[in-house]
Amino acid sequence: MARLPAVANDVPMEMEEHEFDEEMQSLKALIDSSQWEIGGKVVTASSISEELLERFLSRYRVWHIAAAEPLHRHLEWAAENLPIEMTPELKAVLELDWFEYVGLDVGRRPVTALKKRHLNRHKRNLKFATLAFAYQAEQVLRLCLPDAYQFVVLYDTSSANDKVNLDVQLLMEAMKLLDYHYPCLLHKVLVYPATATQRAIFKTMRSFLSDEIARTVVFVTNETQLEQYMPRTSWPRNLTVTDPGGNVAKALL
Repeated sequence: MARLPAVANDVPMEMEEHEFDEEMQSLKALIDSSQWEIGGKVVTASSISEELLERFLSRYRVWHIAAAEPLHRHLEWAAENLPIEMTPELKAVLELDWFEYVGLDVGRRPVTALKKRHLNRHKRNLKFATLAFAYQAEQVLRLCLPDAYQFVVLYDTSSANDKVNLDVQLLMEAMKLLDYHYPCLLHKVLVYPATATQRAIFKTMRSFLSDEIARTVVFVTNETQLEQYMPRTSWPRNLTVTDPGGNVAKALL
């Protein structure tokens, strides 16, 4: 896997490789000296994957002191929730066809489409809908190419009866889950086709999210803008395409 970029205020930090390695060694030493007990077992640094350590260290700006507590909370969550059990409730959510792997973005990151027209926010169960995001994140981790350590979500609101609205509660829970337990995995959330109402709703949401995860959300108005993030070969079938003015132009079949 490629080295994750350390990011502060959405700008890659200038850092020598030896500085990252020193903080990594400090994080490992802290884990070993703390003797975390999770699931009845003492956790050592060697029992945690290098990839996971790197994700948490990168997420918390390569400061081992800041990364340790969130990592501990994640390990407790993982011991309780992973591997994700395919219960009838979760299977029912996944069978609704909310998610679709559609290809790669312009940076060759896997893209998963979340299809709003298949998501009824008045009927969905928040617990299992959020768990479906964790399941999808686990699948994406297996999909990631050696040089693609992140993925993209296309929030496809086209052809949705209530597309002026976002499922705020589900989106917030899903983004928090990705931030807390899959740090640095999410590259972008592309909301398409974006409306002024969606932007206003998200502005209210933003105060409840970390800056790191909130900055991943991009509102895409038309097909020209969408093409800057995803080649047309990765666009989902039945995607409603809009012109530069945001007006519906055609639907892809």
